[in-house]
Amino acid sequence: MFPNSTNYFFRTGEIAFLTKHKKESLVAPILEPFLGARLLHLEGFDTDTLGTFTRDVKRVDSQLETARKKARIGMDLGRTRMGIGSEGSFSTDPYFGFLSWNIEMLVFIDDLHELEIVGVAEGPVKLLQKTGGSIEEIVKLAVEFGFPGNHVILRPDSGESPDFIKDIATLDQLKDGIDRCLGMSRSGLVHIENDLRSHAFPARQEMIKTAVVNLLLKMHSLCPVCNTPGYWVMETKKGLPCVHCRFPTDVLKSQVYSCRACGFSKEIERSDLEFADQGSCNYCNP
Repeated sequence: MFPNSTNYFFRTGEIAFLTKHKKESLVAPILEPFLGARLLHLEGFDTDTLGTFTRDVKRVDSQLETARKKARIGMDLGRTRMGIGSEGSFSTDPYFGFLSWNIEMLVFIDDLHELEIVGVAEGPVKLLQKTGGSIEEIVKLAVEFGFPGNHVILRPDSGESPDFIKDIATLDQLKDGIDRCLGMSRSGLVHIENDLRSHAFPARQEMIKTAVVNLLLKMHSLCPVCNTPGYWVMETKKGLPCVHCRFPTDVLKSQVYSCRACGFSKEIERSDLEFADQGSCNYCNP
């Protein structure tokens, strides 16, 4: 039934997955063949009550805690011992602070083995945030960004408006929404932005798939001492020596793998580089 599965740890039972935005079609094809367990899709709880990208419902918990809460709710609904919760976020990049940045997180919980494993993927993403004053102008903005593949949300006046129209996936819906927003607008302008829900934003779908792969790799990484899944990098250390002066730099030197079950950890130094470039040295380049 699962010809590619190499891990028998999770083969019994089903994995509850609570989602209303079609994430199951992204997660199941990757996870199931290599895990040997079925994903049980559930919709018995409105996950929008935990926070929305349209900002009408503020997320009160962290991204990790929200994903964990979704997993728990799904497990309760499906009466399963295993569950997955998914949560995405958007912010500015952690390096320069001006690129749009998407972080996708999947939390896997296994109550039988008392395990929690987190899969993460993150990277830059192009977002649409524009304002126009006519149907023609806004339609052009949407099409240039990839509409209707990328669904959009409209707001009268600006992106700060609490009023919005979503579920715009066709040209007729777009034109009708623009007309309605123009009727509500005091400035004669309409703001157009991405619909960031997973079923409406292909770039986010790809990031979710990458997070699933990351989760799957961690679920197949076993502790060398107790053989428990989830043995992964929990800490990184800088200090790779400069090739010129041999002083430590801010370049990654090693990674610490740890097991949350038995506490075993091992520091592994990088094998691809022995020294850092002189340009990365704070001593040579103060």
